[in-house]
Amino acid sequence: SGSKSATLAFRSAITVTTSAASSLDTGGTTATLSVAAAGPNDPAGRTYSWFAGSGNPALVSFSDNGTSTANSTTAYLTAAGSYTFYVLITDAKGTSATSSATLSVSQNVTSIGITAASNAPAGNGTQQFSATAYDQFGTALSSQPSFTWAVTGTGYTISSGGLLTAPATPGSYHVTASSGGVTS
Repeated sequence: SGSKSATLAFRSAITVTTSAASSLDTGGTTATLSVAAAGPNDPAGRTYSWFAGSGNPALVSFSDNGTSTANSTTAYLTAAGSYTFYVLITDAKGTSATSSATLSVSQNVTSIGITAASNAPAGNGTQQFSATAYDQFGTALSSQPSFTWAVTGTGYTISSGGLLTAPATPGSYHVTASSGGVTS
């Protein structure tokens, strides 16, 4: 006489859906994570527990977690970088399986801030402007893009480097900086 044991395992794989469909790279702030699990035990009794691994760039929260309906969840991202997501699938009999996927989150220009080095220029004077591009999380891009400068106002000009020159009789003006389809 002896004892017999059997191991029950799920077949599981995480699918990541982002704004760049079927890609594991996103420039957004969310990603849909889903997992399909097949096994011999009742699917209704399964729970899906999601977490982001150590070394991720920031905290992550999930729209649904630790429930029987969390086989598909939205991950709310808070910074650009590389994330590793894990899911623990457990059935009502305690059988479990894990799966993981890595998601790369790139910085995308979503806003541009402009600052002036001095007060408004006097007649025929100049004023230097600078711009900073921010990503979808409100963080300055680690590598700033080039900007296209524009100015409205009679007689005003602005160089490709953001140096504004006023006419002899200054008036009102408005300076903008653009990059990647985003304008300040």
